[in-house]
Amino acid sequence: MSKAFTKEGDGEEKELPDLPDPLPPGAKNYMTPAGVARLRNELNQLLEQRGASPSRQREIDRRVRYLAKRLDSVEVIDPATQTSDCVVFGATVAVRDSCRGDRVYRIVGVDEVDLQKRFISWISPIGRALIGRREGDSVSIQTPAGEDELEIVAIRFQSFE
Repeated sequence: MSKAFTKEGDGEEKELPDLPDPLPPGAKNYMTPAGVARLRNELNQLLEQRGASPSRQREIDRRVRYLAKRLDSVEVIDPATQTSDCVVFGATVAVRDSCRGDRVYRIVGVDEVDLQKRFISWISPIGRALIGRREGDSVSIQTPAGEDELEIVAIRFQSFE
């Protein structure tokens, strides 16, 4: 048989490489309490699945390492405790544009992004454009369809699930 069709080594399959860190180097791992709870719940569920098939176990172990690393570096910020008149992490921001009308975004951590719910990361292009702005300000964002102008209609701070 050709060497190309044989396994090298002692027959054990190697551990999967770690998942990449979604944060740029030096960025803080901000997360809401609800986001931390979801990650801890996922970690606990994965730990209960120990003893799966070898290939599934490697996937579980890789995700467990990722979640543990993310939770070790987390800085929890509760949106309900924020008292700012400008957009900061955890804000719920209502915006208006001339094409699509009104939308609401929530500024969350990179591990909490849910585009269906319009939970956007604080380091996303829209998140970066909104942070530091106040009600009544307009921001320009680049979209695949071209430049879009968003007017900030309201800023709220509340806990969310």
